Amino acid sequence: MVGEFCPRLVDYIVLVGSHSTNRTSSSIQTPVILNRFPPTDHEDFILPPDVALFCQPEGCFNVVGSRPARANSDSSTPVRMPISFVFTLTDKESNKVRYGVCLNFLRPIPRRPEGRKHSTSSVPGFGEMSRRTSDMEFSQLPPPRNADRRPEDTGLLEKEKTQRARSSVRLRTHTLTSLCLVTHHPFFTKFRALVEFLHTLIHKLHERSRSKQSDRETVWGVLAGGVPSTTSSLVIRSVQEIEIWMLRLLSAPAPVPGKTCVHLAVQPKALMKPLVFALPDKSRLPLVDFPLHLPIQLLGISRTLRILVCLLLEQKV
Repeated sequence: MVGEFCPRLVDYIVLVGSHSTNRTSSSIQTPVILNRFPPTDHEDFILPPDVALFCQPEGCFNVVGSRPARANSDSSTPVRMPISFVFTLTDKESNKVRYGVCLNFLRPIPRRPEGRKHSTSSVPGFGEMSRRTSDMEFSQLPPPRNADRRPEDTGLLEKEKTQRARSSVRLRTHTLTSLCLVTHHPFFTKFRALVEFLHTLIHKLHERSRSKQSDRETVWGVLAGGVPSTTSSLVIRSVQEIEIWMLRLLSAPAPVPGKTCVHLAVQPKALMKPLVFALPDKSRLPLVDFPLHLPIQLLGISRTLRILVCLLLEQKV
């Protein structure tokens, strides 16, 4: 039993999604592993390639809109983000069980520069030039002395500006992406907190390092493999900071059952208390880290009690 113990707290950190950058594609695509840490397999455990299908069993898709849909949105929209879940990986030969703690969310796809959809020239079209010229000439004309601007005109201008702003926001496209921790140990609650913190860390650094001139070189683009090389020093430093954080997590040891515990500092102690990991002794009952309120929340009180009664009476559920 001692030889079967895995000394690593986390085996792999996997980023799953689609390599396609087509912003207008609405078809379901086959998910693939975009990036993985560490890049090489462990000798005692090779990363299964079907992890991508476990993370996104319904396929990878894009969503065009101003905001990702929420859980209480229309049922026709296949997006309920972000969402976390747990799956198991069972080896057929050794019958060993590994776990995957996955967080599915919507990652923004870099938008293409406007004005290049119908023409490759950077010179504006005739209609755009005439509109700019007339607007500029109108702004240079002195206002009439006996004509004041009416309140309804101001309201129309503000409404037009709001509609233009909303239309520009709607151009943003998101693609389904997964962050997954693969491990031997069933610390589901704490691993869920880790993957959620990693997602928040990447998103914050992505927003901080995003350039106003170029929307192609982003932290998400580098991590997902969509940007082979970047010239932005801020993006490079942000990616290095994320990789160092993941390296520390992958280097953390697993607690020895019944003997040791691991205190993992995710953030400075002033911001967040360290996460404590411990396993019971082999002679005791195994660790079951599933919240009791989850089946009640998903099934309701009456159905949950009925299932428990059926299990106790050894009846079919």
